[in-house]
Amino acid sequence: KFVEVLEESGLPKGEVNNVPVSGAEVGDYLVDHPKTSIITFTGSREVGTRIFERAAKVQTGQQHLKRVIAEMGGKDTVVVD
Repeated sequence: KFVEVLEESGLPKGEVNNVPVSGAEVGDYLVDHPKTSIITFTGSREVGTRIFERAAKVQTGQQHLKRVIAEMGGKDTVVVD
């Protein structure tokens, strides 16, 4: 619903994506993908450090360094405008 509200307010479709699947299923793929440029994460320290480690490796075809924002051990995600 949150993404729908953003699109209704004028945000172009596809700017924000909700991926309702298990992180174990797609997490590494999304982090490793050469077109991924920014990763935001709220969750465990174990997963957060894995994301940092994988994001630090430059993939074939990647033309930038990935930025990671990780809030580890917290209980609430916050959207900041």
